[in-house]
Amino acid sequence: MSNELLYPLDSRPGVKASTFAAIQHVLASFVGIITPTLIIGGGFYC
Repeated sequence: MSNELLYPLDSRPGVKASTFAAIQHVLASFVGIITPTLIIGGGFYC
């Protein structure tokens, strides 16, 4: 196993990798916002 970083400290990943990471981050944010709302709001309909 190599101990070298995939991207050095001051480098920038390519457009494809950056776009994938941005989409992944936005989807993770939605999960954190929507899931508690569904859990709390779902209790009122029972």
